[in-house]
Amino acid sequence: AGMVSSTMGAIEGACGPYLYQQPPIGPLSPWMACAGCLGMACLYVGSLYIWKGSATASRDHPDTLRKRMVSVGIVSAVAPLSLLPIIRPPGPVDTLLTRASLLPGILGLSPECGLVSWRPPLLASTLFLGPLALALLERWGGAARPFYESHHPLAWWRNLVVAPVTEEVVFRASCLPLLLSGGLSPLAAALVCPLFFGVAHIHHAVELRRQGHPAGAIALGTIFQFSYTALFGAFASYVFLRTGQLPTIIVCHAFCNWQGFPDFAGILSHPRHSVPL
Repeated sequence: AGMVSSTMGAIEGACGPYLYQQPPIGPLSPWMACAGCLGMACLYVGSLYIWKGSATASRDHPDTLRKRMVSVGIVSAVAPLSLLPIIRPPGPVDTLLTRASLLPGILGLSPECGLVSWRPPLLASTLFLGPLALALLERWGGAARPFYESHHPLAWWRNLVVAPVTEEVVFRASCLPLLLSGGLSPLAAALVCPLFFGVAHIHHAVELRRQGHPAGAIALGTIFQFSYTALFGAFASYVFLRTGQLPTIIVCHAFCNWQGFPDFAGILSHPRHSVPL
């Protein structure tokens, strides 16, 4: 146990320093912190289905897009406010106003940490060097792709603006403070937090089932989506704790949504695929 503890401590030290400071919340038990994160995840996903007919409507239908963007926008405002009752101001004055004044720092909007760092988005872009090189080759060849391919302009707003902002506010800026106040180390919090983010994407299996996809394909697709959303969530959580900047992880999220999962088949079938690879 001592060896494991020392090893984890060494890894924790190597992953730091963390500019995000311990939030003035709690203290909470680890189970209470995880329950709060799970509650936020359920609230976020549940808000997608509160509208009449939303359980059977296509997620890309314009009416569904409008309604869901409204509901997740409300959730992303409620989630940070739900932290107010457990904020503990360090000074002798404990009022709603003093608690609210601490909220921007808790959410990663503190001027002391800056707003946006360029290194994390640049690091995220290295994951997509192949698709980016392919797009550059197509542009040189006169067959440039559109900036973003979508069935409807609202899908562009959902994927590149609304989803990055609301998901990072709820699943990072609101959940990570709970986990840290529950006694988890920054590294542990960065590994636990994305599990709730991954679980929140499992509901896409319902629509795939409704569309008639085989159960086996749905299971594999769900496991795959959970895996890569959890991996991205770990990356975003780590960046948030390292930088203390909410806008930085929103930019990373928007960039990854813009690129989507790399189209390996498209890259390999390209006449000059050796260049992107």
